[in-house]
Amino acid sequence: MTPDRANRTPRRVDAQLVPPGWTQHALAIFVGTAATCLYFLWNTAAQGPPEGNLTALLVLLILILWWLVTTTIGIVRYRTWLPSLLAPVTVASSIALLAHDVPENLGWSLSRNALEQVAATCEKPDDARIGLYRIHHVVKRDGGCLFYLRAEKIYTPGLAYFPDAPPPRYSGYFSYFPYRDRWYTFQEGT
Repeated sequence: MTPDRANRTPRRVDAQLVPPGWTQHALAIFVGTAATCLYFLWNTAAQGPPEGNLTALLVLLILILWWLVTTTIGIVRYRTWLPSLLAPVTVASSIALLAHDVPENLGWSLSRNALEQVAATCEKPDDARIGLYRIHHVVKRDGGCLFYLRAEKIYTPGLAYFPDAPPPRYSGYFSYFPYRDRWYTFQEGT
C-alpha cells in the first residue's frame, strides 16, 4: 500500500449507492410542496376562494403520498433520509404561519390603505384588485361601504367599512361581525 492510499479518508459506501433519480424525486417533491404551500399562503392572504385552498390541499395530499413512497425507499434501500426532510419542514412552516394568522395579517396590512381609499367614495375602481384582495363589487348599505369578495348568489362573504357607527348585528339578509377597528366582515344570505 502506498503512503497516499493509507492517508485517504474512506468514502462512504452507502452514499455511492443513492442513485441520482431518488435525489431528483426528493427535490421534485420539495419543489411541488413549496409551490403548493406558497399558493395556499397567498390565497389565504388575498382572501381567495376556499376552492383554491381545497385544490391546494388535494395536490398536497398527492405530494404527501409520493413523499411517503420516496422516503420509505430512501430509508430502506439506500439508508438515507436527509433530502426527504425538506418537504415536511416546508409543510410544518406553512402550518405554523397559518396557525399564527401571518398570511391573513400580512394581506390585511398590505390592503387596508387601498380599501379605505375606495371606501371614501364607495365606488369600485376599474381594477378588480384592491390591495391583495380581488373585489367583485362595492356597494353602500346600512351606512357603510361593502366590498364583495366573491360573486356567489347566496352566502356571499365580504368586508364592510363603517366609519361613523357600527352596523346592526343583523340587517335583513346581512350579518355583520367585528373584524378590525371600523372594519367588519359580513355574510349576505344568512
